[in-house]
Amino acid sequence: MNCKLCDRFIISNEVTYDSGVLTINIPSGSYKDGEQYCIVIAQTIPDTAIIGAPVVITIGEGTVTYNLVNRCCKPV
Repeated sequence: MNCKLCDRFIISNEVTYDSGVLTINIPSGSYKDGEQYCIVIAQTIPDTAIIGAPVVITIGEGTVTYNLVNRCCKPV
């Protein structure tokens, strides 16, 4: 039996909270704008994070941040 996860299933590398922003780092890869991905946060969210804080994504070793939004482009 072969098991294969969806190629849009992403497991986070790291989660940090600094200056009021929750940052989720995901593995390097080729991600397309406007596509749907299933991101699993595999680390504990820091206790200092507040509900409603902005959430951004970083990719691999990169420092560029991308706002995490839902399908209606509203912040998550």
